[in-house]
Amino acid sequence: ERTHAPKAIFLSSVAAYGAHDDNDVPLLESSKIRGVEGYGYSRLKAKVDLMAQSFAAENEWCEFTILRPCLFVGANTNNNFFDILKFPIVPMVRDGKGLRDPLFQFIHEDDMALCLLSAIKKSVRGVFNVAGDGMVKFSELVQKFGKRSLAIPACILYPVTSLFWTLHLVTSPPAQLDFIRYPWVMDISRMRKELYIPQKSTIEAFEEFAKAQRKGDI
Repeated sequence: ERTHAPKAIFLSSVAAYGAHDDNDVPLLESSKIRGVEGYGYSRLKAKVDLMAQSFAAENEWCEFTILRPCLFVGANTNNNFFDILKFPIVPMVRDGKGLRDPLFQFIHEDDMALCLLSAIKKSVRGVFNVAGDGMVKFSELVQKFGKRSLAIPACILYPVTSLFWTLHLVTSPPAQLDFIRYPWVMDISRMRKELYIPQKSTIEAFEEFAKAQRKGDI
């Protein structure tokens, strides 16, 4: 027997947009959902996000909310996305457009929990990009971990990463490199206006995360 829940919340991800050279900057809730084909997490998030949108459109009786958060970080959070920072020298992508140094957004783990709580309590529907205020360059993240970076041509970095992935020497597929190459930051004005205002900025959230990781000798 089917249950008609009056309210539903789906936790999607900024990864559903994918990292692409022609992304909107910043990404709006109405921007294309494309994922990154060679990165399973991103590809599947995109597919399920589109399914959730279809359900919401066909079932207006349900107060359906889709949250698309950036990476959430804090003292108690970890994510294999940051495995790249474990290398003594962190690679950066260089291609025909020069050295790539994309902007990142983060939301503190406590802010993410409070944002979810707000979505439960408030009468809201539709899609919300979720991130802390401000942005930070990838090169700055490397510096905050006390690491050095090295620019590597994409024509070399992707095949080498693919080999390491095949040999199980790294935990991330080569397509994940797109997220340190192409833009994927979001506009969060709707979240701030209708849903939730983060208490910690992108840089504050990341610095707390980095401090905890350094204690663990990342």
